[in-house]
Amino acid sequence: MTIEKKTFLPEVLASRSGKELSYVSAIGQSIQSIKHLISCPRKMYTELYRRTLYTVAEFCQAMPYSEEQFIAKYGFLIRQLNLAIATLKLRRGFLFPKNAGAESIAAEEAQWTYAIFTGSLVKNLYQLQENREVYQYQLQGDLIGLWSPLMGPLYNNQSFYYSMRFTDNTPTMTREVLMAALSEHIFPTQALHWLSSNKELFKLWWDVVLHQPSEDNAIEAVIQLAGHKIGIPF
Repeated sequence: MTIEKKTFLPEVLASRSGKELSYVSAIGQSIQSIKHLISCPRKMYTELYRRTLYTVAEFCQAMPYSEEQFIAKYGFLIRQLNLAIATLKLRRGFLFPKNAGAESIAAEEAQWTYAIFTGSLVKNLYQLQENREVYQYQLQGDLIGLWSPLMGPLYNNQSFYYSMRFTDNTPTMTREVLMAALSEHIFPTQALHWLSSNKELFKLWWDVVLHQPSEDNAIEAVIQLAGHKIGIPF
């Protein structure tokens, strides 16, 4: 079975692991920048930050973000990384939770940093289903069928290949439903348990992940300001 319409990524590409994608120069440099912006033990970085970064990379692969923004190869992933970097830089100038004492701010610093980082990293990740069709192939080039983000990352141990094209298809599910489902793939279980131990923070973060933040959501405010500063519209 062949695809008649021209794809945006004309060649069929191999799905790559997050580690392999980090060897792409621009991606690797961005990941290193993120690492330098985070003050945490090595084990925490590896198990929470790097794992989250690699999983998002395995969803985005070499896909562009849209036909108007970040249209080059790896544009989607580079957009997410750029926003995360800008947000982490801004985060250094804020004390959270707001109006809290020094003891509470120090105790919650690591949780807030991870929440702000991940909220920015998945901002508009729902575009994986809203403006494109992604096709999976076997090693021999035979078409397997359409890929859905609900199936998990494009990379897996079966070494699938893929191509994509932009479309105007109406999404089959809301952003909220998609992002709730993707959270199980993207965020490590220990990270979800860790954040959920801080109920107030978790509520703010989860609203951002589901793209349902209120006007006074402190996490969303930092992300919006970061996007504005680097010219990324939402």
